[in-house]
Amino acid sequence: MLIQSIVGVICGGLALLLLIYCIFMLCEKGPIFTNRFIWSSEAEKKTFDKKAEYRLASIVYGTLALFFALETIYVFTLDLRVLIVGFALIGLLFIYLIINAVKSQRKR
Repeated sequence: MLIQSIVGVICGGLALLLLIYCIFMLCEKGPIFTNRFIWSSEAEKKTFDKKAEYRLASIVYGTLALFFALETIYVFTLDLRVLIVGFALIGLLFIYLIINAVKSQRKR
């Protein structure tokens, strides 16, 4: 029971941190932690559409915040429906990311 509580608190803390970062991304403030932005050169970063990068990062980190919030609920209630909804949410996030990657490749 103690380990379950510790895991629940850690998942809740991660959800809170990711939510705060998501709010910064929605306000278009702070660093952008996306692979495309991190691994590109300084010259490429100047030509990026930062608004689109902020939107992508806010969707990804917002979904992860919701996932960890659902996992926190699951840890404390042990309701499998919450776990299934969480993993379905991650599946939808992967589908969105694949569609977004295809769209960005078409623009180039």
